[in-house]
Order: sequence, then C-alpha cells, then structure tokens
Amino acid sequence: MTCPHCKGDRQIPALVNRGGSCTWESIVCTTCGGAGEVDDDYPRRSEYARKDRIAHRTSIREMAGRLGVDVVLLSDFESLKLPRGQWDVVQAVIEANKRPGGESATVPA
Repeated sequence: MTCPHCKGDRQIPALVNRGGSCTWESIVCTTCGGAGEVDDDYPRRSEYARKDRIAHRTSIREMAGRLGVDVVLLSDFESLKLPRGQWDVVQAVIEANKRPGGESATVPA
C-alpha cells in the first residue's frame, strides 16, 4: 500500500539543523524508508494494538512501561509514524508481553 506519510513521494519535509542554522529540506521518508510503500498489514496491526489497549483501559504510558518500550516509540507505532522496520520490533515486544490468560495486543492470527 502507499505510504501514509509521504503519499508515495518517498521523501518528506524536515527541519534540518546544519550547525546553527535550520533549513527545511526533503529527506528520505522515515516511515517507508524511501520505498513509497508500506506492508499492507502495517495500518491494521497498529490500529488493532491501539484499540486493544484502549479497550482494556490502559494508558499509552502504562502500556509502554509494561512493555518496556519508550512511550514515543509506542505512540509512533499506534499512529503509523514509526520508521519502516521498527514496527516489527514493537509488535514482537507486545507479543512477548502477553497479558495473564494469554491475551495479547497483537493482530489475531
């Protein structure tokens, strides 16, 4: 599917600091890694994890603490802003930290 951030352009605008002066430049999209596309299940996994967390009345800070990941990383995962390749890491952490009774904040198989 087309990358939700660069819309297939492969680049995104970024404010870059070049030793004291900041300028807007185009950089490689951090979500798709410059591919212009992401895996088809990328948004589905993120949406499911967020809905599951909310359904269990767990704050994003609480869930991040429980999983041992940075709250910004988990937030970026849930909002589809996580750079390509890193969302599998978050998904693996969520899977490894299943709730008591076997419940998990992952996409059902």
